[in-house]
Amino acid sequence: MSKCTSASTLLPTGLVLSNEDSPNSTKEIAEMSNVPYREILGVIMWLQVATRPDLSYAVQVLLRFAHNPARQYWNALKHILFYIKETITNGYLLVCD
Repeated sequence: MSKCTSASTLLPTGLVLSNEDSPNSTKEIAEMSNVPYREILGVIMWLQVATRPDLSYAVQVLLRFAHNPARQYWNALKHILFYIKETITNGYLLVCD
């Protein structure tokens, strides 16, 4: 993450996600099965529940496609990681005494 770019928006501008984008061929499905989409989405879900409510909308959108993610969804998920990197010091974290 230290060498990745950052993003100032939660999701890419103009992003339109649809079930029609999901992979249909066995080659595309096999390619995406090696991508840790669900695992990273789960980590972002935990962040959203525990400390980052600003991530709620993006998590909800990408969760709809967790059963059969496409490369476009994977890129959107990475964009969220870049957004987290950009906003890590914005004071979203809650501190309890």
